[in-house]
Amino acid sequence: MFQAFISNDEVDINARNYYNDTLLHFAARENALKIIDALIKMGLSFNSRNDINLTPVFVAYLSQKYDAVKFLIDRGADLGVLNDDNLTITEAAIINNDLEIFQYIIEKRGFGISNGITCDPYGLAIKYQANQVFHYLCEINYPVKIKIENHFLLACNCGNQEVIDYFLNKGFSVNLEFQGSTPLFVAVLGEQIEVVKNLLSKGANPNPKGYSPLIPAIKSGNKEMIELLIEHGARTIEKGRERYSPIMYAIFYRQFEIMKLLIEKGEDVNYIGHKGVTALYFACDTGEVDYVKCLLENGAKPLDNALNPLRLALISGNTEIIELLLSNGFVLKKDTLISYDLNTMFFSAKKKRSKVLETLVNLDIKDKNGVGVPEYILQKVKKHQTLTTVLTSIVYLFVVFFFVLLSVVNYVRFNYYSKDVTRTSGIITQVDEDKNKVYYQFEIDGEMIESSSNVSDDMIDEFHIDDEVEIIYKNNNYTKNILTREHEQYKKEANLGFYVSIFFICIGAIIFRQLYSNRRYLNSLRIKSI
Repeated sequence: MFQAFISNDEVDINARNYYNDTLLHFAARENALKIIDALIKMGLSFNSRNDINLTPVFVAYLSQKYDAVKFLIDRGADLGVLNDDNLTITEAAIINNDLEIFQYIIEKRGFGISNGITCDPYGLAIKYQANQVFHYLCEINYPVKIKIENHFLLACNCGNQEVIDYFLNKGFSVNLEFQGSTPLFVAVLGEQIEVVKNLLSKGANPNPKGYSPLIPAIKSGNKEMIELLIEHGARTIEKGRERYSPIMYAIFYRQFEIMKLLIEKGEDVNYIGHKGVTALYFACDTGEVDYVKCLLENGAKPLDNALNPLRLALISGNTEIIELLLSNGFVLKKDTLISYDLNTMFFSAKKKRSKVLETLVNLDIKDKNGVGVPEYILQKVKKHQTLTTVLTSIVYLFVVFFFVLLSVVNYVRFNYYSKDVTRTSGIITQVDEDKNKVYYQFEIDGEMIESSSNVSDDMIDEFHIDDEVEIIYKNNNYTKNILTREHEQYKKEANLGFYVSIFFICIGAIIFRQLYSNRRYLNSLRIKSI
């Protein structure tokens, strides 16, 4: 019956439905092997795709019609076609832990590219807990370029306990070090708490030579993981290496609750790390007042061999942190600053106005060249009185002069053409765009007058033949005729110049007032500091 149907000349075997499915897609979905065979013999492609990039063999697989899948594989179906999820049918079989279809594909297509595997099949099986497929791959020793250590670490990261046990039973060390990582580190990175417990129970070192597993736990804010690692002796500080303390990492990753937990667990708040940094220095660098308060309340103190957090706070201009540090005994030693520090502090403090500047004055600090805050302020006062004021004045005077001149010139032009003039209407007879000239005629006392006017480039397109325009002529001197639109433009430009001049005069007044205010303020500080 099907043969009789499709042999009809009016039947189009290449027809597709709304979803771009072919007859072969339908046959595969229904597991109709005889119809599939007939359609293939008639030349219908079994690699055609529908709207979601599924071939007939992929449709058969998703419909769990395994006879049709095997039939199409035997007929040479392309297994390398990617669907909308960028997966081939073989990779879909791995993800679904479908050993029957995966094994059939390998037996029929072997290890070559025609089997549809475009990625690491071991890694895919481990990631999706497809352990039957994983063990089959190991059994046939499926060749891949990726080192087997990667698969062990991936299993730890994905929490695939069965595969982890497989590798451990094969003799892999629980403390394997590969490319700077360990099983414990990648398990913590993947937040696999049960795997971490299992590895620690089997002797995993919580302080390997590579990356500390405590760092990713702090970054993710996983309290349970951190407590588990600390109970087994995990730490980030290692003698002989430039490291930071766990508290520093908590501050760096903005994990306030973790920072408090670490302090409760006995971590040293005064540990001096790489290049003299401390947890308090980190906290001042972030500008987070709560972090600074917490550290000070838990014993953070000034240290001789560490970087001074007060210097950092003064540079950043955070008044609340500055007051906290000063009230807890932090000071700046004399001759410890450089001129760059004073410059940075000054400009940061100037934004905050009096509080920080007055603090700088009261600290009586000097840089290594002997320049203190009073002398530095005096230098700034002189600069404000000279260079800044003069340059600003010149620029604003020039701008104001330009717009005033523009306004005056255009008012003169407007008034000249407005005096002793007569207005009438006329008709445009010609527009010469090359010469920017408009020709027109108008009637005066019964006499028809022909004349012309030059217009600007930006106005020539506004005039068209037979347009009616208003004409202005002066003292019956028809050679001085001008069009009204050109005449009114002078007035607009004059008004523009006038209003812009007023605007810049106001802005200039505000700026000069601010400069004068700054100068008075700096002078008062200089007098106070002497």
